[in-house]
Amino acid sequence: MSNPSDFHYPIRVYPTGNTVVFLDVDDFPIPKHLDPQTIRQKIKRALENRGYLGDVSVRLYGDKNTLPGKYSMDKYADAGIEICLVPEGEGVMYTGGTLMLMDSYQWSLNNPGESNLMLLSKKIKHVDVCGMPLLTFLNMNGSSVLLGEPLSEIRLPSESADWIWKSLSDCGTSCLQS
Repeated sequence: MSNPSDFHYPIRVYPTGNTVVFLDVDDFPIPKHLDPQTIRQKIKRALENRGYLGDVSVRLYGDKNTLPGKYSMDKYADAGIEICLVPEGEGVMYTGGTLMLMDSYQWSLNNPGESNLMLLSKKIKHVDVCGMPLLTFLNMNGSSVLLGEPLSEIRLPSESADWIWKSLSDCGTSCLQS
């Protein structure tokens, strides 16, 4: 008899389901030379190439040092990219990982049924114990959940979603970090 902790849910793709990409720009930086429209187009193309054909939402998470200044926020909004400023400093209640998990739950409530959630953040593994059951719950209730960094602590698909991040550059990961 196999150990229940060895069980992983199968990787699912809901081709016509809504897809959201939550991307932490501290952990998965975006090349500075890309404009918001190009970022959205590259993410959408990467998703289409993998069989995700439904509506796509993109949310970028970071602090005031890693996200675009106020003057560019409109450009991101016009491109269909939402900017989520993560509060920083001592005594801050929500970290980037926690905020992303809360937003993923809210998004899944607003997009019931078969949907695709992709969370690209290395901070997810540092979220309190409530976060892991939440991701498992979302996965079991009609949302395909892929993580930028697979976690052994929870039973989710083991494929990494970091290919979305890598798609932002035609030259691979080496120039993504420049």
